Amino acid sequence: MNAARLFPIVFAAAFTGAVGYYIGSRNVPPPSAPEVKPATVKTAPAPAPAIQSTGTVALPRIPPLTAANATEVAYRILEEADPGARMTSAMALIAGMTPENARGVLQAFRDITTKTGRKHDAEWALMLRRYGALRGAEGLKDLLPEMFNVGLAVEGLAARDPDAALAALKEAGLSDPHLTGAWLNGICVKDPGKALTLALSGTYEGANGGALLNQAISCIGVDKAREAMQAAMDAAPAGALNSPVFQGLYGALGDALFHKYWTLETPAGMLPWLEAQKDEMHLPSRFVARAVHDNMLKGDPLEALAFLERMNAGRETPRGTERLYESVGGNPKFVAGMDEAACARLIKYLPPDPPALMKLADEVEKVNPARAAQLRQALPQE
Repeated sequence: MNAARLFPIVFAAAFTGAVGYYIGSRNVPPPSAPEVKPATVKTAPAPAPAIQSTGTVALPRIPPLTAANATEVAYRILEEADPGARMTSAMALIAGMTPENARGVLQAFRDITTKTGRKHDAEWALMLRRYGALRGAEGLKDLLPEMFNVGLAVEGLAARDPDAALAALKEAGLSDPHLTGAWLNGICVKDPGKALTLALSGTYEGANGGALLNQAISCIGVDKAREAMQAAMDAAPAGALNSPVFQGLYGALGDALFHKYWTLETPAGMLPWLEAQKDEMHLPSRFVARAVHDNMLKGDPLEALAFLERMNAGRETPRGTERLYESVGGNPKFVAGMDEAACARLIKYLPPDPPALMKLADEVEKVNPARAAQLRQALPQE
């Protein structure tokens, strides 16, 4: 389908530059061989010490797990107080699970909760994915009636063999939208492109698009996930971009990109991506508002205002204004430093909220009474 592009033109320019650099570097003649001098022998640094438990329970050396000892060994690991040491040992425990000892490990997780009240959610989730991959339909039945737990097991089995996961669901007599999403998440571990294409095929309308896209990002990174999503959009049937699944995918992608640019302290990097999709129906107002907010706080406030104007050009109802008081209220000196014309541009987009406007004017009054008076003129006249 003729889907909206998720890549701004600047990406192509950057790629072309990278290729040019590569070709150019290949044409540079090799330097002359340097003079070889005797190397100074240095003593290798001592290896880093192994992670030691700082908890109250000594970590065991994990013996080969059997059906007979799995519960005892797993329970001792789950007693460890230090989170890092516990997770390190739990990884070894999970790697040692087999179809024969898996139920013993599961029992240890249940015992640690019933006897001590402890919950180890991260280790539990990883263990259940492995449990599902090992025990198939019987494993799913073991976890009923908690569909969340069954979903984790389905995800683990689908990551190993998607067809086996479907067969296990059928054998267990299970059909639930949550389990469909778990199945897609499992496929995504090894083939994100396939999972995203299936999600937008129109067959799996109950899938959680946001969770699936986050899984793809976790597996291949945000840029490759964006490529895979674009390919899935291009192959999707008509109307797929109006589905809740697509909205979830798109929302998760946007949130990941916002986080990336905020962490880089370059929030302006989001603006070209959003402007390239200015006229798309699926672009939510909250993305525009977040871009304005991030750039007001960590970027160029005047460019943020200009961006807001560009995103609203030709629109009767402004969008992206819902956080504007929060944005400028966190930086009243920005408003105080405006000239009259710039302040008038800002006032045009301030939502009608007299208490918030009065509060902003009071803050600006401390620095620039003229701008504060201009703000108050925008208050509704009684």
